[in-house]
Amino acid sequence: MMKWNTVQKYFFTLLIIHFVHIIEEILGNSYFIESVYGGLKWFFIINILLWIIPLMIFFLDDKKYYYKLILCYAIIMVLDGLDHIIELIVMQKSYEGGLLTGIALIIIGTILIKKTIEKKGKATKRK
Repeated sequence: MMKWNTVQKYFFTLLIIHFVHIIEEILGNSYFIESVYGGLKWFFIINILLWIIPLMIFFLDDKKYYYKLILCYAIIMVLDGLDHIIELIVMQKSYEGGLLTGIALIIIGTILIKKTIEKKGKATKRK
């Protein structure tokens, strides 16, 4: 059994939250499902593909890019979460589909960014 480091644990947690986030956006009937994606079918297809791509990072053998890709994914998820909060304020709504998990994306994503930078820094110092 593979032993996961702290970065990998937070990364996996962020992947799970991202998947639940997609479901919350669907159940919350987010306005952009129709206006941006043209319907639920394309929203789901595109978002599942965007979820599978980061999932493949787990199977990446090239450690040169491993933590850089995790860092990029974490930044994108934090921005996604912030987008939901900004939409809520701008549109003056009490709830927007994806808001609750969006907050979790911000929290876990920020922790993951910090842990990834720390891990990269330790790896660089050892060289």
